[in-house]
Amino acid sequence: MMTTASPRVHGLTVWRSTSFAMLVFAGWLECYSPAVAQTALPPPASQGRVLVPCGPELDLRVGVRAEYLLWWTHSMHVPTLVTTSVANTDRDDAGVRGLATTDVLFGGGGLNGDARSGGRFAVDGWFDPQQSLGFELGYAFVEQEGATYAAASQGSPILARPFFNADTGLEDAGLIAFPNVAEGRIEIDAATRFGTAEAMLVKTLLAGCGRRVAFQLGYRRAELEDDLALHEVMVSRQTPTDGTTLSLLDRFDASNTFNGAQLGLVTEQRMGRWSLELLTKVALGTVHSDVGIQGSTTTTTTTGASSTAEGGFLALPTNIGHYERDTFSSLAELGLKLTYAFGCHWRASLGYSFLYWHHVARAGDQIDRSLSAGEFPPGQDDAGLHPRFPFAATGFWAQGMNFGLEYRF
Repeated sequence: MMTTASPRVHGLTVWRSTSFAMLVFAGWLECYSPAVAQTALPPPASQGRVLVPCGPELDLRVGVRAEYLLWWTHSMHVPTLVTTSVANTDRDDAGVRGLATTDVLFGGGGLNGDARSGGRFAVDGWFDPQQSLGFELGYAFVEQEGATYAAASQGSPILARPFFNADTGLEDAGLIAFPNVAEGRIEIDAATRFGTAEAMLVKTLLAGCGRRVAFQLGYRRAELEDDLALHEVMVSRQTPTDGTTLSLLDRFDASNTFNGAQLGLVTEQRMGRWSLELLTKVALGTVHSDVGIQGSTTTTTTTGASSTAEGGFLALPTNIGHYERDTFSSLAELGLKLTYAFGCHWRASLGYSFLYWHHVARAGDQIDRSLSAGEFPPGQDDAGLHPRFPFAATGFWAQGMNFGLEYRF
């Protein structure tokens, strides 16, 4: 049996829907169109000042903010740099990557991606009492992170530096320490630095009922630097070169500087002493990437005579040099912050930030594992076409928690 609702039920439903829509519309008028709302609605109760419990008599236009950052950054990838092999491994197989007898001691993953401390400092203010036009200046950084590695051997355990032999098309390795052949050591240092600054004008788009939506327009700058240095010392234990020392140095440095115009949108909701803020920013501009590669080999005989030639192990005449490039890039930021006003002038905040920087050069990505010379160390006069300089680019991100304190006056 089919039943139909009575006209009275339909009328009640329509009346409820219409009443709800009128209430929503009236609330919108009250928040964002005060002049219209005053003609259609009773005057709203006073909402007080933005900063509770200051009261309407104080005009707090300028704020100074300091934040402690606990951030993680995108690690710098490096290829496998040091290997070892089990005892009694054949000399031709010692340290060769991919064999069951070979273990990786360092490399083959990311460096400098752990959490580290940093700081962010900002000054913001309004040019008018209505807080319709303002400014913000800020600078953020994370402390330099470094990774170090050192290993030494008198022949056992085996130490080696793996590479891809471009002459044979096979994996190979240069020996640092091997029984009755060589003894030596290797030291690796890697460092990463990151910082960003911005200057913006702020224009309020909507304000009322504890809500504010503001548009930002300004300038952003960011810097990212990587340093990677490898120093090897190997002493030959074979005749007729017994006692001859080779000191090999490879250095890869990369720096990136971004400059661009930035657009942002800030949405804030205040609830008494509490406020919740959502921030989105996008900067478009250019990144200047600067890469430097250096390498040298110093040979010292048992008589004390020494000579130095250009080229180390991974840095050879075919890729040594100074390289620069300007490329279009972008930097985006997303932030969420919860703030509590615990006094007339003071605020404490807890937040999360995520930044992504498109197209940067990292030092570890500039290493070409392909070497054309098969002997150890690679021949300085017969480097052929390898290694090459790839000028590789990748993305970089930084994210983490922010703990802040703000004073307004």
